[in-house]
Amino acid sequence: MLIPLDGSRLAEEVFVYAKELAGRLDVDLVFLHVCRPEESESSFMRKSYVERIADMVKRQAEEVQEKTGAPPKAKAIQAIGEIAIGQPAEQILRYTDENGIDLILMATHGRSG
Repeated sequence: MLIPLDGSRLAEEVFVYAKELAGRLDVDLVFLHVCRPEESESSFMRKSYVERIADMVKRQAEEVQEKTGAPPKAKAIQAIGEIAIGQPAEQILRYTDENGIDLILMATHGRSG
């Protein structure tokens, strides 16, 4: 499952749904932040942000697995943070196509509400 993030609180509202879906359906999580070309100099900070988010939501999804009684041999949920440079819509679609992702979970664009 791909979760595009723009760094806003509003975009992060999807975390509740991401942890539930991942925990109940055993799907892996990919958090993607797209930097516009003019923002690329700060990509290392944005990479740190999505990696931190990936770790946090992964732990929460594992708690959901425990609460729902996942079998002991249930696969561990994988969660990663990724960065792309370019126009957000184009990069989200590119990443989805290149990685065989069939589920995207996103909130409204949060920068302006």
